[in-house]
Amino acid sequence: MSEPIVRVETRSPLSGSDGRQISARRYGTAELTQRESDLQAAIRSVLGAMSQAVRNAPATGLTVGELEVGFNVAFAPEDGVYLCSSPAEATFEVKLSLKLADTPQGADPGGAAGG
Repeated sequence: MSEPIVRVETRSPLSGSDGRQISARRYGTAELTQRESDLQAAIRSVLGAMSQAVRNAPATGLTVGELEVGFNVAFAPEDGVYLCSSPAEATFEVKLSLKLADTPQGADPGGAAGG
């Protein structure tokens, strides 16, 4: 028996050029295995932005122990994905959590030099 094929819906993002909220969209499908790299790239991009935001947080004596972000992803007809503003537009909802490693004793949790 062969493996079932998982398909995802593809949608053309709204162009917004005509100013209307309701407009025609193109819908199609693609095999998930063919679009896996697009989904992984979107997750890596958001994860990188989350990590950078934590690294660039101001040193206030407080540290971020855990950070969670959720976003909606839809597949574009050709290549790539786009982040959607609402779950109604999305084909996937993704939630990422970062839990920071414990700070070693004696290290400055805020990243600033002590004095």
